[in-house]
Amino acid sequence: MRIAELRAITAEPGGAISLSARGSYGGHDFAAEGSVGTRDQLLGGGAIPLDLRIEAANATVAVAGSIEPGADRLGLDLKVSARGDSLADLSALAGAPLPPLGPYEAGASVSDTDTGFRLRGLALKLGDSDLSGAALLELDGARPRLKGAFAAGMLDLAALFDAAGASVEVPAGARAAADATPGRVIPDTPLPLDALRLLDGEIKLTAETVRLPSKALARNLDLSLTLEGGNLRVDRLAVDMAGGQVRGDASLDARETGPDAVPEMALNVRVEGFDYGRFLAEAGIAEGVTGAADIEARLRGRGRTPRALAATLDGQIDLSAGAGSVRNDLLRASGAGLIDMVAGWREGEKDLRLNCVVMRLPVEGGVVGSDVILLDTEAMTVGATGRVDLRDESLHLRVASQAKQASLMSLAVPVRVLGTLAAPTVVPDPVGTVVGAAKIAGLFINPLVAGAAILIESQTGERNPCVAALEGEAAAPTAAPVSAPVAPPPSGSAIDEAAQGLSGTVRDVGEGVGGAVKGLGEGLSKGLKGLLGD
Repeated sequence: MRIAELRAITAEPGGAISLSARGSYGGHDFAAEGSVGTRDQLLGGGAIPLDLRIEAANATVAVAGSIEPGADRLGLDLKVSARGDSLADLSALAGAPLPPLGPYEAGASVSDTDTGFRLRGLALKLGDSDLSGAALLELDGARPRLKGAFAAGMLDLAALFDAAGASVEVPAGARAAADATPGRVIPDTPLPLDALRLLDGEIKLTAETVRLPSKALARNLDLSLTLEGGNLRVDRLAVDMAGGQVRGDASLDARETGPDAVPEMALNVRVEGFDYGRFLAEAGIAEGVTGAADIEARLRGRGRTPRALAATLDGQIDLSAGAGSVRNDLLRASGAGLIDMVAGWREGEKDLRLNCVVMRLPVEGGVVGSDVILLDTEAMTVGATGRVDLRDESLHLRVASQAKQASLMSLAVPVRVLGTLAAPTVVPDPVGTVVGAAKIAGLFINPLVAGAAILIESQTGERNPCVAALEGEAAAPTAAPVSAPVAPPPSGSAIDEAAQGLSGTVRDVGEGVGGAVKGLGEGLSKGLKGLLGD
């Protein structure tokens, strides 16, 4: 710090001392002015009134109140406020890059205790966000401990994540590690585990409205978290999103240190009545989708990076959805092949109408299986078998369909989804193509459309196939697993000719669908990297 000028003046003997100062801190100019009581108050003990105004880094800070120094305490009783155009202007003073968020205003009453400091009447405005509450910072333990309860009218996480992504630089070593395996979706950037060991705390936060990084809105947030020695626990998470309710808890245990220490993560979340069409519209992803779903996930993993966590996941993911729809124009915009692939799932040129969707996905050792993956439309019942291996992000899926009308049998062509999350490919299933050709020739064969060996009859009657899938009440012969070698169809027959024709059609469709799926993978990759700072 450099003091270029300091003045202390009294207008009369025994009067208040007026202060003014100019100087620099870390090479950045500041100016201060105000008053600090009288000479007798400074020298005689007791409370010293204080009223200062400081300007630096395009910010204005005001401090008013009193200080009453004692043997063990500063005796603070102050009101502090600050305002400025952007937090980024304070980066040099803070010694670290701050996000370009603003304008900002903050104020609180500050006092000290026997063990730390207390903030009352906290009021913060940062861009569109606002926060109020109280906090206690204790400094008598192994680590500082923060206890606080806060409430927000609007919490704009979208602006925070956008600004953080624009300002935070990933260390060269971490970026090199993340880029060591190109073509991956899940980032390998180290999680900020050391930060979890800097502070202990108990935080409660409520918010009327939260703007998520996706730009969608959530409401009525109720969050309680505890941080103890590197063990972060979200004891309660409750929030309303897209007409549904999200409830859950989570933990990230990074208490162990050292080169061999591996943090453990656990997540339990249940979503009821989630309107995914509304969410896609609010997030600016797509219009023209309707439907709601219930989702439940129970997952555990170990690792220092998101990629390592994904590769060790164990647990279960369940999804069930009722009636919904997807507009034709959205299908066309998603990729040239997608609308062709789902042509048989629709009735003529109508929008794609969903009766139900159900998924039951066990997760073991980073591999997501498929006990049940089933989608039922007005024209088709579509199912899938296979797995997604998060260890190398490879796809091994087979999608088959069962027509509800004889005229649509030729469109029920099974395909395989292969490749990786970053570069998926969709190809016709040669074995399944022969089955489709056999149907054309009048031979009826029931395909396996779910991992639980569920038989889908061409006429489901009044029975909801999704309910039947969950109950596993029917059985079918086992189809060729997706990991089995793909054998060429027999040649020299009418079936072979039909199979070749269908194969060409599905291959063309696959290219379009692959592009659409690849786009989805790239979007997921971008979202994850933005979220985790890669």
